[in-house]
Amino acid sequence: MRVAFPSGTRSTPTDRNPSTVLQSGSASATAGQDNLVASYTVPVGRRLDGNIQAAGVITTALVAAQAADNRLLVNAANLYDQQAQPLAPVGTRLDSPSIRLQLKAGDVASIRVVAGAGAGQVAVTGSIEGVEYDA
Repeated sequence: MRVAFPSGTRSTPTDRNPSTVLQSGSASATAGQDNLVASYTVPVGRRLDGNIQAAGVITTALVAAQAADNRLLVNAANLYDQQAQPLAPVGTRLDSPSIRLQLKAGDVASIRVVAGAGAGQVAVTGSIEGVEYDA
């Protein structure tokens, strides 16, 4: 028995109607704020093979008992959390590694910047990028 396939068969999942995804943004937080930097929701019938990464910096020194976070989340669960401790000086970095994502329809990836109560400020920029394809 001989099995033949058309020459145009898409043999890998990411070949199935691929499209490029890039969601990015910047935000800052101070005095108890929790702000969204970027977010991406995988549409129905699709999957995402991508990466998430963020970089942050303390722009106004944190005060006693004030912390600041750069958070990467998938479906509201912490994937990565880089925290600056109280009294962190200006220029303290809150960088994340690039983390690979493989998400299904309905999954939500997001980047958030959070600052505890106080006068200190943190700024974060980040992106979610990859290839979206038919499930």
